Amino acid sequence: MKLFLLPVVLAANILITTTDSWVAKGPRYLEWALREDGHNVKVVASLNPNTEYSSVELEKRQIVVGAPQGGDFNHLLPAQQIYHKNIRKLNTVPRGVRNTISQRESDKFDEAFQKQDIVREGAYGQDPLNPNFWYVDAQPLEALSVAFSDILPNHLPTFTPDLVIVGPNEGLHLTSANSKQDVVVEDLEQMDNQAEALALLAQLKSFPVISVSSEDHDHIYYGDERYFNVEEAKYEDSFKANPVARNVQYINRKIVELVEEVEPTLTLSLLLNVNFPSMNHKFSHCIATAKGPTFFQVVGDKVQSHLGKILSVPHVSGKRGLEGQTTYIKMSDEGRPEPLLELEFMRLLAILIQPSVQNRLHEKDDVSKLYHNKLEARALDRCEIALAVNHVTKGNNLGPDVYSIVTR
Repeated sequence: MKLFLLPVVLAANILITTTDSWVAKGPRYLEWALREDGHNVKVVASLNPNTEYSSVELEKRQIVVGAPQGGDFNHLLPAQQIYHKNIRKLNTVPRGVRNTISQRESDKFDEAFQKQDIVREGAYGQDPLNPNFWYVDAQPLEALSVAFSDILPNHLPTFTPDLVIVGPNEGLHLTSANSKQDVVVEDLEQMDNQAEALALLAQLKSFPVISVSSEDHDHIYYGDERYFNVEEAKYEDSFKANPVARNVQYINRKIVELVEEVEPTLTLSLLLNVNFPSMNHKFSHCIATAKGPTFFQVVGDKVQSHLGKILSVPHVSGKRGLEGQTTYIKMSDEGRPEPLLELEFMRLLAILIQPSVQNRLHEKDDVSKLYHNKLEARALDRCEIALAVNHVTKGNNLGPDVYSIVTR
């Protein structure tokens, strides 16, 4: 008798956030795909895509946020909620004779909805249609900060993430340059690459991170019935035959495979930055098939290590609207991130960033940025999924000697 050993997938606690909104197709269907694979998943993201405020104090601010309206795609408006709830009832409630739903089953379904203990604070809350999803009426970086300061400790105290996934994000977020500075100084709120800022914030909280982005940028609601069969009982039944739905399925499948491989071994010092090429559209030159695109670990030949990073970080609370202040953190390879006093931060800043030295370093960084982005862009041009292994101190675009990706 032959014994067949099946691979065992260990359930992980996974927190998803994104540069897009909480109802974008990417995070909505990735959450479902990861749940289907046995993981425990929560999502915290912006109520609206890339919310911006005109005036924000750097050191301490009070952002007055009123009760949220419908949010992106008016998802929270009663009409939208009732429509989705009724579609779910038609698709999921057992039917009796003559293919009809009995009054008893209908009432049972409605009662389950009414019994949900849904959180609705001034600045954040849950989706009654899927309580795994939390919105924050703020920018993406502030939304993740509220997740760490309020939502996880106060509402999900038993949920400690084993992994944070930033994405899937619409639009490429290529890996930043290897800085020539011994100590890298960054202001997370001022970073051009929002996905990288979100990933750094998660690393500061001592969580390993995978960032996922796609060259396609279409801002599509997960409930858009041109592309999806909404509120189906099964994940695989949710996708219509079109390029948008095929891309969502393909990206989710590859990310689930990657998570299965790296989640047990990915450390808090590492960030995997994943970028998918444009696929399946008329303007795309890549087609998703059973054979590809596949992951390609992009390795630089001019990797520059440094001593660590000093970060200016927003710490936002959602207790009364949104209120927050700036904190300063030192990251190194020696241990967990350490807080800095503002005075110490300013002193180090003055020492590290002298004007003449800064100008020379920025000139080198600009050349390095172009070089490294070219490496990942070339992989995308070859219809490969560009995967960069980045480390807090060892640099970006690291090779298999630091961390090797087997999944293809």
